[in-house]
Amino acid sequence: MLVLLTTALAECLVVKGVDAGGATLAVRMDDGRVTATGQVSSVGCTVPELPTGAVITPGLVAVNSTIGLSEVGMEDATVELIGDGDPIRPTLRVADAYDPASVHVPVMRLGGITSAVLNVWDGLIAGQSGWVRLAGATQAEAVVAREVAVVGSVGGRSRALQLDRLAEVMEEARVYAANKGKVTANAFREFPEGLSVRDLEALGPVARGERPLVVGADRASDIEAVLRMGQQQGLKLVISGAAEGWKVREQLAATRTPVIVDPLVYGAGSFDQVHGRPDNAALLAEAGVTEDALPNLAPLAQADYVHGPNPRH
Repeated sequence: MLVLLTTALAECLVVKGVDAGGATLAVRMDDGRVTATGQVSSVGCTVPELPTGAVITPGLVAVNSTIGLSEVGMEDATVELIGDGDPIRPTLRVADAYDPASVHVPVMRLGGITSAVLNVWDGLIAGQSGWVRLAGATQAEAVVAREVAVVGSVGGRSRALQLDRLAEVMEEARVYAANKGKVTANAFREFPEGLSVRDLEALGPVARGERPLVVGADRASDIEAVLRMGQQQGLKLVISGAAEGWKVREQLAATRTPVIVDPLVYGAGSFDQVHGRPDNAALLAEAGVTEDALPNLAPLAQADYVHGPNPRH
């Protein structure tokens, strides 16, 4: 069983165990940061007692997670992810709804997961993803970042309309940024229906390519269309899902677009995943596509370490 080091923020902590090859290994952390590995001194440090044969691994990160946002999927009263019918809401910060007391948090910690990227998907632009540490007992302790990326999805009906609307929204965000003074003075044209000034302000960093836009898309043709739109708009894209990503892996690699794949998609789980296959991730990796990581997020987890005799990851 994997156990999260709840004492990771002690002034000095030394964790001793074995690596994947069975060799003795120790990791020293000072003020929550890893400062040494291998044969290290534990003088003056806290040394927690671990199970025999404990294996030390980096803290795992759950991406595209809904932990702390949903308790019982079939009970609406416990689910924070139900949309309000607004397809464009970039100001929504999903981390504001994170519940660190969720019953799922300790379960994920026992599985070696120390942090998570929270996402919500119901909408063309569903909101802002957030980054949380699972060791935090309150939102103040747990939430590391409330505005990590803007997330949305393309698929189902009216794909062409969705992509056209997405491009329009990005263009309007740039128009707003260039005319803020006139907008404030009420001397500028009205923006398209469904777009508020707050929406356009929140989309500014995305439209400028400064903040990632995570787009959920499984079908190969959808991924192609999103990549094309992203290049035209100068966006920093991340494709989430990508069940048929292997079919367009050269394009993903050429555009240096990261993907977040679902390892549980082995085949045709839906009409958008007709050509899904179990070696999708391997084929993407062979093509040089960056997988399972959101840009610039990994450093946030580098000080988290977990241990246990039988790691499942």
